[in-house]
Amino acid sequence: MAELKIDPFRIDINLMSSVDLQKQLTSYVELLIAFPDETAANSMFWHTDAHSDPISSKIDFFKLLNSNELKVSGNADGSKKIKTTEQDLKNKNIRDQIGKTQHVVTDTGNKYGKPEVSNGIAETRVYKTEKTWKENIPGQTHENANGEWVTTQLPPEEKEHPVVEPTEYQNKETTLQEKFGMKDMSAWFMLWWIEKFNTTHPVIKDQLINLLGEDNEYFVKFSESVGQLKNYDDAKDTSTLPINDLDVSSNLEESVPNVLPGIAKYCTKPETESLAFDLSRKTNKIYRNNMFSMCDNSSKDTVVQKIYPDVSESHGCNLIQDFYHPYRMLLYVDTIREQVQSHLKGLYDVLELLSDRENHMVVGKPKQIIMKVEQFTTSVNLLKNKIRQYTLTDTQQTLSRYGKPTAYNNQPLNAQILAVPGVTEDSLDG
Repeated sequence: MAELKIDPFRIDINLMSSVDLQKQLTSYVELLIAFPDETAANSMFWHTDAHSDPISSKIDFFKLLNSNELKVSGNADGSKKIKTTEQDLKNKNIRDQIGKTQHVVTDTGNKYGKPEVSNGIAETRVYKTEKTWKENIPGQTHENANGEWVTTQLPPEEKEHPVVEPTEYQNKETTLQEKFGMKDMSAWFMLWWIEKFNTTHPVIKDQLINLLGEDNEYFVKFSESVGQLKNYDDAKDTSTLPINDLDVSSNLEESVPNVLPGIAKYCTKPETESLAFDLSRKTNKIYRNNMFSMCDNSSKDTVVQKIYPDVSESHGCNLIQDFYHPYRMLLYVDTIREQVQSHLKGLYDVLELLSDRENHMVVGKPKQIIMKVEQFTTSVNLLKNKIRQYTLTDTQQTLSRYGKPTAYNNQPLNAQILAVPGVTEDSLDG
């Protein structure tokens, strides 16, 4: 059984251009914890669109992905930016939460040092100046006399400012592999990148296949039907199951013939499969009762009613089902799997996924993502549109984690523009 914890498509979101930016500037870190290398690889693939030669860049990307030589650790296109560090990003987040007139106190005394923060309180200094008018001629006001404004720097005022400190995950180092590729992925992500490859430009596909040649292990065409060779349950049909259970009521798994072939069963809806099972059970009840009205041995002229046939006799003589055939097939399942795996190589896990597919989406998609836009903390959805909620008041704001808080995109006119005729904001609130 193949379990999927997070939809691979959730990683295919161009939210930030690298892992370190996404980690320090957004709340969308759930997938970074589970799939850091996959996230970095996806960022690298997005960057190929901005290269001077996207075709060659994508070919090179898929080539390295196939050979497991994609460098993700320290990569400027997917992992970390060269001109900054995670500590710099955290320090910048603290500064952006503080007003313009305040200067945070640092451990080095330099304004670029690490801010001194304890229990959510940052030590700051407020610098103020005082302007006075200095007259050139005493006794005359500055409106009708020569003079100048003199600015005096006042002593700094110590002030505490509440800030939201980095989360536990933001303080941890994200570990990425030096080299990464298809062999390090789960079957779900392999299938996802294969789909990416098959939907890319034809020139990329043709040139990559020619370039890889015999070394092409993952980006090849294959039929999922070959995987049904290992599904020996297909052999449990009317020709193999014993017929002595006339009511088809005992041990249903071993008594009701399978009428769905493996190539169709794994992708059949549960309700359709249940209907086929029920019909098979009812029709075979009639079939088995009719079979016992036939003679149990073709060499005899008389009919012996409801005598269980001798399993040691030839099936051609007594019309006995070859009930041992499924178990005989089971003996060769490992051999079949070895041959299929030898042929498909790394794609065998994908074939297993397609053959026994069961999706467990235990992680829901986030309704909103908190991310930093310039110096402000903004709430956006998966398409990076600002969150628009009808039930928010004018005073509700985003959490100030990455910068100054901002109000939600609460524009009443949007309800009238986007809604169907007759629908107003008040009706949507209910």
